[in-house]
Amino acid sequence: PMIVALRGGVISVREGGQVTEQLFVAGGFAEVGPERVTILAEEATPLAALSKSDAQLRLSEAEAAMASAANDSTEKREAAMARLQSAQAMVAAATAA
Repeated sequence: PMIVALRGGVISVREGGQVTEQLFVAGGFAEVGPERVTILAEEATPLAALSKSDAQLRLSEAEAAMASAANDSTEKREAAMARLQSAQAMVAAATAA
């Protein structure tokens, strides 16, 4: 199996070649095997349950965190950047849904 890091975005769950569910994940890991993919995510929200206003609020908070992390350690800036990217992906997913 192969393990990969996931960034924020939409994952389509497929069974029998058909999409059965779409989820927004804020990030995590995927284990890719020959027969299936296992997703490990801190947060997974059904796409239909995403709220544009909640996504915009999360984006505003992430932008503020990114601005305040400007003088922090590289690790904190990278965490703030990952949070911002996830929030941007959530807004895009909520807008498209």
